[in-house]
Amino acid sequence: MKTCFNKSNQEGIALLLTIVVLAAILGLAVSVSTVVMRVIQSNRSIGVSEIAFYAAEAAAELVVYDIEVNGKRLDIIDVVDEPLDTISGATWSSGVSVQTTVPSICSSSKPKVVCGDSSTVTSANPLSVTLQDGQTFQFDFDLIGAVYPNTVQISWSGGGTRVDIMDGSDLSAETSSPVTFPPTGTINPNDGDRFRIVNSSGSEITYTITPSSGQALPLGIKITTKGRFSESERIVELTRPSWIIY
Repeated sequence: MKTCFNKSNQEGIALLLTIVVLAAILGLAVSVSTVVMRVIQSNRSIGVSEIAFYAAEAAAELVVYDIEVNGKRLDIIDVVDEPLDTISGATWSSGVSVQTTVPSICSSSKPKVVCGDSSTVTSANPLSVTLQDGQTFQFDFDLIGAVYPNTVQISWSGGGTRVDIMDGSDLSAETSSPVTFPPTGTINPNDGDRFRIVNSSGSEITYTITPSSGQALPLGIKITTKGRFSESERIVELTRPSWIIY
């Protein structure tokens, strides 16, 4: 038995196939456009976030420059929603706080160069500093606006140590433990008070720095900046210690 297709049937099948092909093309086009839109939205989001991060990073550079040039005054740094000159619509904020947290907790199994037995340096929790022969530890009391203890005491075991005291008297000599800083009066950041411990003993020495009772020892500053653009916000945090080992 033969099945015959007339011209009308053939045209109907061709039309159906055309509709199916066009529907498939339309579906593919919609899918592609959706993906493209998502990529565009994602790229736009990344761009906004990058601008916010740039604003926070630029603010950090401005604050560090201000601190280094104008002195480490803690009362002139706070800024809220300052416009960023280079990008319209971007703003930045900044704040500076005193750090009294030790860099790490002392551990006999994993010795640390600078550490304490708990989070802050007080008379009950002195700062521990371990120097190799030939190393120098310098501590600057230069955070204007911070509250310092009246004095600190530097103690250690053994000889071969020189403590340089810079508080207007500029004392420098091989000394014996303990040493009180400053020798007279109280710590004054306006005078550029600082001391250096120089280990020339020929061996490793651990020094203990104990503040007088009543006040934690400021160990540096923490700089926090925020950059905002559109609905995006990014945060940058920097720490600047008051001490250095060289």
